Amino acid sequence: MSKVVSLAKVREDKTPHCAGKAVCTACKHEWEAVAPVGVIWLGCPSCGTERGTFKRHHEPEDGTSVWNCNHCDTHLFTIISDGRCICAGCGETHWPWANP
Repeated sequence: MSKVVSLAKVREDKTPHCAGKAVCTACKHEWEAVAPVGVIWLGCPSCGTERGTFKRHHEPEDGTSVWNCNHCDTHLFTIISDGRCICAGCGETHWPWANP
């Protein structure tokens, strides 16, 4: 007797995914990559190492409000354990948050 596979379950197990331009930190090969959310390192199709990474940070859908740095207007921050945000563009520390 053969095993029945639920395609709906397979789709559910494989979503959500991220897609975008990727680059290998080893050989510098660039490609379009798709990976499940949470994957940090991507397998490079050129050299075979797992040293690929997405070239850009993930951004929200168009029209979504984001917090921008008061100093350099970027919207990429690192949030540290005490709740402060450090701007990736200029290094300014924002407390409690930057302006929307």
